[in-house]
Formats: sequence, structure tokens, C-alpha cells
Amino acid sequence: MIPAGRSVWRRLTPREIRMLCYLGVLLGVAIWRFAPRPWHPAHTVEVPHYVIQSSATELQTAEAGQALEMLYSAYTSRFEGWAQFSRRIRS
Repeated sequence: MIPAGRSVWRRLTPREIRMLCYLGVLLGVAIWRFAPRPWHPAHTVEVPHYVIQSSATELQTAEAGQALEMLYSAYTSRFEGWAQFSRRIRS
């Protein structure tokens, strides 16, 4: 029971105010960090084995596609002797 003349709400101490500010900052950072953001690719580049969607310049995306194809050919040439491994081109 609350004594007469006393309020349920009391004045917060400076420490409690500081902790509430810390909590607010932490919640703000968490929301900013984990909230989903919409992303739409600026360019779509198709290479023989992949489709690359990127927000970089078209030249940078094409260079990344060429590098990815070189890595793919090196990888497939390393493992092409395996019976269960086969080269497939994306269709």
C-alpha cells in the first residue's frame, strides 16, 4: 500500500537516468544494425556459370565475373578426374 501523499512515480536518480540513456543507445544501435534494408541491384551480369547482381559499376562487376570464371575453371580442372564431378554450364 502506498502511504498518503506519496506518488507511485518518483523522481529518477541520475544513475537511473544514465542507465536508461545507455539502454536507449543500445536499442537504437541494435535496431539500426539488425533492421532489414531494401537492396536492389544496379547491374546484372551473366557469365557462363553464374549470374551476378551488383551495385558496383558495370566494369567492376564484369571484372569480378571474369575472375570468378577463372576460379571456376581452375577448380573444375583440379577435380575433373573424379567420377562424381562433372562440368555443367548454367542453363
